[in-house]
Amino acid sequence: MYNSRSPSVLRSPQILEGTEAELLKIGGYWYKLDGCYTSKRRWVCARGCGARLHTVGKRVVFTELRHFCRTNNYTI
Repeated sequence: MYNSRSPSVLRSPQILEGTEAELLKIGGYWYKLDGCYTSKRRWVCARGCGARLHTVGKRVVFTELRHFCRTNNYTI
């Protein structure tokens, strides 16, 4: 798990470009590009559960990785 206080570097993220939405896979989760601003990219969980992270290049600068499954009402 990434710590929001210490920036991490993504070692081998998978980015799918040219699709309807740009996607990023980290661990077992897919994130879709939500927006870009001042050289940062904001990614949200592709399942729509509210987990998000911000990157600058391959460096993670902010994370909030609370994946909430709406169907089962529990947090992963």
